[in-house]
Amino acid sequence: MIAPVRPALVCILCAIALAGCGNAPDRQVTLADLVTAVGGGRAPQGGADARDAATEAARALAAGDAPVILLSLPDFGIATALRRIETNGPYATFGSADRRSVTFRTGMLSATRGLGHDLMSADLAGSLALVQARRAGTARRVHRYLDGDNQVTSVEFSCRVTPGAAGRVTGGEIDAPTRVVEEVCTSPGATFRNTYQVDGSGRILKSRQFIGTRNGSMVVQVLR
Repeated sequence: MIAPVRPALVCILCAIALAGCGNAPDRQVTLADLVTAVGGGRAPQGGADARDAATEAARALAAGDAPVILLSLPDFGIATALRRIETNGPYATFGSADRRSVTFRTGMLSATRGLGHDLMSADLAGSLALVQARRAGTARRVHRYLDGDNQVTSVEFSCRVTPGAAGRVTGGEIDAPTRVVEEVCTSPGATFRNTYQVDGSGRILKSRQFIGTRNGSMVVQVLR
């Protein structure tokens, strides 16, 4: 297995962060918000400390009314703020002008671009319905990746969704009670666990979601 290229990911996320910058911030995203979102209390690395990333989040919130998320890769200790740049029905894309991006279907990760070892697309309607309803059940997922020959390969997962304890998400313009929902997915070659904090309307406000075996998982917190 080829290990993730950490310096490349650091540079990519720094570039994405610059796309969200506007004028001086008029809303506060505190250092505590950021460390909580990163998960595990690890401060971001790779040329931007936690204070820098918090400042980027505040700038993104101040730059307009578009949705803003805080995204981190805990395995690499890096984080940044992203503004929504495009919508297509239930799909929302957050990212930079140079096409490095992450796309979500109603809050559930469906694709990445420009990160290396990208998730090209995902079939996740069954999991999404259970998670939004905060209901237990089983579902099928399909993830698609490019292989070494630049061909799309599909990986099918069997997933079990289980609602758990009550929670709360705060940060940016969000302060809402949630229910923690866990999704455990298995295939012959991989197993992963996603966690979601879902409010009463079915909105995923904070999550840890699997990208792939090379890039691991990302943590996403909605700030607006």
